[in-house]
Amino acid sequence: MTPEELAALTRAVAKLFERWQVSDETGARILAIDLRRYRTWKRGDMSRVDDDLILRLVVLLNIHVQLRSMFIGIGRGYAWMRRPNDAFGQSPIDLIASGELSALARLQAYLAAETEAPL
Repeated sequence: MTPEELAALTRAVAKLFERWQVSDETGARILAIDLRRYRTWKRGDMSRVDDDLILRLVVLLNIHVQLRSMFIGIGRGYAWMRRPNDAFGQSPIDLIASGELSALARLQAYLAAETEAPL
């Protein structure tokens, strides 16, 4: 991934977190990084980006794409992320806020099954 692609990916996920109404604390947990590093990342500092963080960013963007294909109005997709879901026993945001990569994978797989899209 080029530095330009990484910067674009970072901007996209930071904007996505805004639209999902994710606090900095929750965003840090989703990305499995400490709050200080999260705030540095959010400002566009790519100096400490590792493969795990890149993977999480890519999965999050894929989740966004899947939501866009599920809902006609994207605002509905943003709201869906905050609503409790019987499949998870909590909202999708709460699920991925565990910080576990498996939670992101579970959400991605659920959405892929709902949209019949390959992972």
